[in-house]
Amino acid sequence: MKDAKILAKRIVFGERGAELREYALRQLRPGELLIKARCSLVSTGTETTLYVSHRWGASTSTGSAAASYPIDDEWDFEDYGRGDTWDIDRNRKFPGYALAGDVISCGDGDVGEFAVGDRVITLHHHANFAIAPAHPAITLKIPYGVTYEAATFCVLGSVSLHAIHRANLQLSENVVVMGAGVVGLLAVQLARLAGAAQVISVDLSPRRLELALEVGADFTINPLREDLVGLVRKYSGSDGANCVIEAVGNPAVLQSCMQVCAPGARVVVMGAIVGKVELEMYNEFIFRELTLIASQQPRNPVQDSIYYHFTGQRNRRMILSLIQRAGLNVTSLLTHRYPFHAAAEVYRMLGEAKNADYDRSGDVHRDMIGVLFEWGD
Repeated sequence: MKDAKILAKRIVFGERGAELREYALRQLRPGELLIKARCSLVSTGTETTLYVSHRWGASTSTGSAAASYPIDDEWDFEDYGRGDTWDIDRNRKFPGYALAGDVISCGDGDVGEFAVGDRVITLHHHANFAIAPAHPAITLKIPYGVTYEAATFCVLGSVSLHAIHRANLQLSENVVVMGAGVVGLLAVQLARLAGAAQVISVDLSPRRLELALEVGADFTINPLREDLVGLVRKYSGSDGANCVIEAVGNPAVLQSCMQVCAPGARVVVMGAIVGKVELEMYNEFIFRELTLIASQQPRNPVQDSIYYHFTGQRNRRMILSLIQRAGLNVTSLLTHRYPFHAAAEVYRMLGEAKNADYDRSGDVHRDMIGVLFEWGD
């Protein structure tokens, strides 16, 4: 690849929706890998939020900043922010951050443990070719016995694992996970592995609640049809949950998170809640001495320290290890596979699901949980 240009395709968000664009890959720089993609996983929560905001002009960032990135832009390790920032503007134009494929070329200089032919997972946007740093903060080898498809879940898995670390779960605590998308269903399984006594999954979708039971939830609750607070107290055998993990990203859900808490409980906000939140503070929060904890996975440090050991790459390696040892079920979470050229339709459906009035529209497209793009040859 060092002398020849490769024409690549990537998914781009624009005013007309999701589009497939072609561009010429730049030359590899020292310490970089060229990866031919097999598949990439859609982060249905984050990507749909960014798609909707871009498509209908509701800015979640600086608006025009996303347009400043050229079509052939490839991030390097400095762009990653060394764990301090997340470049939301780049992601508003180029969605995706979990791509699995094969190393087909290495740049000059030190590429560490990587070699041509390695199966890898990298934090890269949806594309058929990826240029990625040969650095464990960005790129990891896929362990033996783990498929390309399963490996793509390690990125969202690290989001859920970071929330579990932030929650500081103790053996025998009762946990409620609000939201049964990918990160919520992974959090259900990780809470069980962390020693939770009862794990309760809450969602509006019957299909998602069925899946929650399949992957290890003890109980499920649909607040549209059932008494949320009453059932949490019944299932936990106490006056509420010791820990609630918010995995919806909807500001309206935060009040419900507090209502199902036992006195002294913790609420971990894992979902990307954007905008203002109105809460009943005294009766629900202050009087019962609750603790509100933010969980933002990109804040994980790149370098280990004596103060915090759970780097992003360590978390992703842990998820890959759990998948390899059959300790984490991601196969059931992969509900939809699409060829990459169907991207416009895929994001249209995800956008409809996010904007739909649930009471009127029912389970519209909400069976789209784990969504994978296949890049083929």
